[in-house]
Amino acid sequence: MRRRIVFSNPWKLLCIWVMAIAMLPCSVFPQEPGQKDLLWAAYRERSDSLSCLFFENWAKEFPPNETAVTNDTIREAYEVYRSFYATTFSENLKDERIASVYQDQPFVVVQGTLQKVCVEETIPYTPQECDSFLVEQIRRYFPEEHWEMMVDRIRSDDSYFPRHTKSIDRFLQVPSITVDSAIDFRPALRYDNKEVLYLTKGYGDLLRSFVGEQETYRHEPPSSYDVKWRRRKVAFLNRMIPVLEYHKDANWRYLPGPYVHEIVLDSHLQRAVVVYSGLYAGFQTIMEKQNGEWVVLDTQGLWQE
Repeated sequence: MRRRIVFSNPWKLLCIWVMAIAMLPCSVFPQEPGQKDLLWAAYRERSDSLSCLFFENWAKEFPPNETAVTNDTIREAYEVYRSFYATTFSENLKDERIASVYQDQPFVVVQGTLQKVCVEETIPYTPQECDSFLVEQIRRYFPEEHWEMMVDRIRSDDSYFPRHTKSIDRFLQVPSITVDSAIDFRPALRYDNKEVLYLTKGYGDLLRSFVGEQETYRHEPPSSYDVKWRRRKVAFLNRMIPVLEYHKDANWRYLPGPYVHEIVLDSHLQRAVVVYSGLYAGFQTIMEKQNGEWVVLDTQGLWQE
């Protein structure tokens, strides 16, 4: 006599059914090739048309998103980035390493995320502003018995304290207000004859996996076999997007322009500090809004490999 199994909990029955379906062969559910499959198919066939379709799909999947931004500070950060990028990228093209790969490709990759946007009460720039700002911050965040010594040190030794707002704040451990972090950041950018692609984590992982980048390059030199195939794949990608060699035969950079980590605005949204990295160095740029347009005032180096 057969026993009849009765499930008193319909959710349990549903979970078992889903698990059973998941164990079936994938061919049961035919679907259009994904982006990963499309890129590999384009490479195997050395097909520019399939490759172009891959990048066109990417562009359609992640269009600019600034029209959806409602926060005034974040919206201003988009404006800061657009002006900063236009100025800095034109300078980047003077670098022979970048200019040599930035050719007539139909697409260009820019960042698709931003680590954070912060607000400071004020962003000093002139020597007088920096001096007043340092004195004010010292009196606000340090015990009174240290004021005179620290202020005298400022006035007597210009090299002792940094003269830029982010360096000042980090030196004095002044807190800043984070407006947002890990931002899905896709400002509308204009390029002559190039369509913009925003580098998300998913597409970054896909490209690195496709090329076969070696994360432990410093400890394990790549084999000649790996190098040959990586270079072939990079050359294939380079027909559609500029790709720069970052660490020889091991890592590549898909952003020909700067990568911005952080944008800091003052409380009046009239000055900004952009913290970013280039090929082998980090910088901070201070900008000011003049006649409704953001302009670069100064750039300072932060680190270098």
